[in-house]
Amino acid sequence: MQDFIDKIMFTTENMPVIDELYVQPNEYAPITSILKKERLLFISGTPEFGETYTAVKLLWEWYKNGYEVV
Repeated sequence: MQDFIDKIMFTTENMPVIDELYVQPNEYAPITSILKKERLLFISGTPEFGETYTAVKLLWEWYKNGYEVV
């Protein structure tokens, strides 16, 4: 896990709980579908609506599935 945290430059106190506390937006399934198909995704929205945490959650899920975070 520390390797992932170092690569995304996130704080260690946030990562262990992201799986427990993250609440998926209604658009999460389409987001993951588009990302799997296109391998590129832009996440935008109103400040403080969770774009950054959604991006980190997606990166974390892909990392756990064997992908390298660059």
